[in-house]
Amino acid sequence: MTSAWPTNATDFLADVGISLLRAGVGLALGTGCGILAAVLTSYHKAANATLGTLLRFLRSVPALALLPFVMLAFGISEGSRYVLIAWAAFFPVWINAHAGLSTVDPNILRLGSEVYRSPIAMYLHVRIPYAVPFIVTGIRVSIGTSLVLLVAAEMMGANSGIAYRLVVYQQIFRLDLVCVQIVLLGLLGFLVDRAYVYFVRLCCPWITI
Repeated sequence: MTSAWPTNATDFLADVGISLLRAGVGLALGTGCGILAAVLTSYHKAANATLGTLLRFLRSVPALALLPFVMLAFGISEGSRYVLIAWAAFFPVWINAHAGLSTVDPNILRLGSEVYRSPIAMYLHVRIPYAVPFIVTGIRVSIGTSLVLLVAAEMMGANSGIAYRLVVYQQIFRLDLVCVQIVLLGLLGFLVDRAYVYFVRLCCPWITI
């Protein structure tokens, strides 16, 4: 088990690294599943009426309320933390991607249908490019929710990570170190958000974010 007290900068960086890994894996899973679900729910009205309705219902369930279920279903493991973070990251991506894929300008669809005959080609070359700004926004929101759920996930039997240290310091009544961890979490979220915005502007300069 990792020592409850970081002894050097290496331990501190290891905590930051494992927290970023957990948030990153959960975010990637949630983003991938969210985009796939958006393609399905925007492709056909029946899929939106069934799968879309189910997802809208599940969206109303607070992610923290799933803690007991996740712990029983997946145990106190890294997998359970990834699932919890992915759950929180999924819905902003799905909602925004679905909106982008479903609201393509009819004129663009009409022009696209003259070039691309198959529905798959239309999605790949018309609908998905049109929805990219929506997806980018959804991912940015999901980054924030992933970091929020990271705290809950690391309080769930973890033995490393920033939020784990937060709990340890609370248990030994070190208010100063608790405040340091809180500031660190806020700084981490800010830097990740800024890095994501920079990356998007670098790769997709036409997108306003």
